[in-house]
Amino acid sequence: MERPFGVSYLTLSTRDALDHAIGDTASAVSAKTVSRACAQDCADALVAALHAAARPLVIIGLGFDTVNAARIRRWLSAWSLPVAVTPKIKGVVDETAANFVGVAGGMAADGVLCDAIASADLLIGFGLDPVEIDKTWHAERPIHWVLECPNAGGLVPPGTELVDHAAVLDALIGHAPRRVWTSPFKEFQGRRARMLEGRAGSPDTMWPGDT
Repeated sequence: MERPFGVSYLTLSTRDALDHAIGDTASAVSAKTVSRACAQDCADALVAALHAAARPLVIIGLGFDTVNAARIRRWLSAWSLPVAVTPKIKGVVDETAANFVGVAGGMAADGVLCDAIASADLLIGFGLDPVEIDKTWHAERPIHWVLECPNAGGLVPPGTELVDHAAVLDALIGHAPRRVWTSPFKEFQGRRARMLEGRAGSPDTMWPGDT
């Protein structure tokens, strides 16, 4: 170790943190097997909910394993679904794409995204963990949870069954959308873009919004 020595901060994903707490590989494998068995049911329910929604928003959180990034990008692109992310999963989707709405959880332009969330008629939480969110919308709005593991507090929302994300996404990719969502969050995306453009390049401001 080289100097200078100092304070360090280690952040673990929900999956890794709970793996160490559980310490039971057999149980983890068993849970994975069970979750794959219900992946199709989860995908079918999600497809039905999406077909009934006019303004859906997929929010991806730290409980999502980045090994499945290509899968979720393929599904979001094929369905033209609006998507947002939380800070610790940034990079899992293309933030320059037309369907990207913003970052939830205290980051740049978070207020704009909160307004977008309030206007959505379907919120889908893929690996969403409230530990990253400094607002209360996750407790006030109904969320269609798609979780692979409990959140950082070891809790699972009532009525939610843990499922394997890879299996669910494979099933979703096999479905063709029966409707198209043409920029349902365009107003909020425009507000976010104008806000970030006003801050970008300022010599006296650290601004993560365009990264």
